[in-house]
Amino acid sequence: MTSSVTSKLPQPQAYNHIWEALARRFGGAREAMRRFDSIRQDESETIPDFEQALRTLHREAWPNATSEQRDAALKRRFEDGLASSEMVQFLRLHARDLEFHAKVVKARQFADATDQGRSKKKVCIIDTRSKSPAQPE
Repeated sequence: MTSSVTSKLPQPQAYNHIWEALARRFGGAREAMRRFDSIRQDESETIPDFEQALRTLHREAWPNATSEQRDAALKRRFEDGLASSEMVQFLRLHARDLEFHAKVVKARQFADATDQGRSKKKVCIIDTRSKSPAQPE
C-alpha cells in the first residue's frame, strides 16, 4: 500500500511520507531510547525522582528487556546521569558490584548523609518602602 502511495507522489513528498510512516511505527521507542541515553539529573531533582524517570524511560524504550539487561542499563545511566560528582565517585568506590536498586539505596544514604537531597531555600527581603531624605542608606 505504501509503495502505491509513494509512487504517485513527487520525490520530496514521497521521501517525507516514508519518514513519517517510519516515525509513526518506530518513533516512540526510538525517541524514548534517545531520551534515556541523554537523561541527566536536574539540580532540583531528588534521587527517587531521577530513579523513577529512568525506570519510566527504560520501560518505554525497551519494554521486552530481560531483568539483567534492564538492571545493567539502569545502573549505567543512573551513575552517568547523576548531578553530583562526589556521589558518582562514592558509588564507583562503594557500590560497584551492587544491583540497581541497591545502588539507588546507597545513593540515597549518601545524599542524606551529605544533605544533598534537600533543596536549599533562599529568602530575599525586598524593602519597597520609599526612603525619606533623612534616612541613611
